[in-house]
Amino acid sequence: MRDPTFQDAYARVRGRFSDHDWLNLPPRKITDLIYREMRVIDLHRAADMDANTQNAIAAD
Repeated sequence: MRDPTFQDAYARVRGRFSDHDWLNLPPRKITDLIYREMRVIDLHRAADMDANTQNAIAAD
């Protein structure tokens, strides 16, 4: 998958588990963890965009 948000979320979630623990997680749990992390990433990006917009307005 080439979606950068998915790739970032996958890397973050995968990094939290040892190889052994990762392989023992059920697929549904992995999916839930990745999608939860994607929501966190999206919220941070939205907050950053909002802050940048406010800074641009203040600069005018």
